[in-house]
Amino acid sequence: MLSLLWDIAYMSALVFVLGYGLHYIAYMKNLGNEADIVSAKYLKRDENGKKRKFKTGNALLDKWLDFGGGYYGIVAFIKLIFIEIAQVREFILEGPGIVAFLQSLGIGTIISFFIEQITNFVSAIIWPVNLIGRFSLLQAALFIVVTYYVCEWSRKLARQQVNKVLTVEE
Repeated sequence: MLSLLWDIAYMSALVFVLGYGLHYIAYMKNLGNEADIVSAKYLKRDENGKKRKFKTGNALLDKWLDFGGGYYGIVAFIKLIFIEIAQVREFILEGPGIVAFLQSLGIGTIISFFIEQITNFVSAIIWPVNLIGRFSLLQAALFIVVTYYVCEWSRKLARQQVNKVLTVEE
């Protein structure tokens, strides 16, 4: 139970900070639909519903939208960050060293890097499966409900702040 509370606490803090920041940036760029939802589903379609390329010019925002935007995308993005940090840490502590790494650079290393990125992306996207594997269904539901409401709170606060900033500028 303590593990669940710890996971809820730190994930809620991260969801709030990242959710607020990403929504703030998105709203300042005038992204989002009538309900203030920032979702790749809306941004990557034109008025006729046809798919189109869409990039915001902000790497963090684009990565979040790669995960679909919204709550699910924020949690998946956080999970990706954790996965990447763990891999960098592992490389530094257990890797062959920078000289050996630079000497091994080649097409195989580049292909391996891209495969690793795809694997990390998929691992981040399936975060609910990992959550259910660690906790009971009820505990996983509690985690999702709490962090979802924290995300909604951060979204609403970001909208309020952007409205204040835009009102002052006018």
